[in-house]
Amino acid sequence: MPGDVQLRVGETATLDGGALQISMVQVSEDSRCPMNVMCVWMGRAVVGLHVMVDGVDRGDVNVTLYPGRQPQNMSEADATIDRYVISLAGLQPYPVAGQPQPLDQRIATIRVTPATP
Repeated sequence: MPGDVQLRVGETATLDGGALQISMVQVSEDSRCPMNVMCVWMGRAVVGLHVMVDGVDRGDVNVTLYPGRQPQNMSEADATIDRYVISLAGLQPYPVAGQPQPLDQRIATIRVTPATP
């Protein structure tokens, strides 16, 4: 089973012996609290992916990273496609106040694990 893969917008990774293809479509949100600022809400990062399984187009999905405390229902953050659970394990660089960086230059770490039957 695959593990982690790093993608930029426009890149595609082929995993699980070619059975799974994941393309990073966009970083639609990065509202994570900058590392040098005190925030009331830690924010989140949302990445849009396009998924193909066994040569079948499974469409677009969003995966979400919540820094700090995770939501009680992780299904809100992850995407389950057929036999795979796809999650956003990281997004770099981490925001820094006063140093804006275009969302499409972020590097996402995508984690793929087996879906539980």
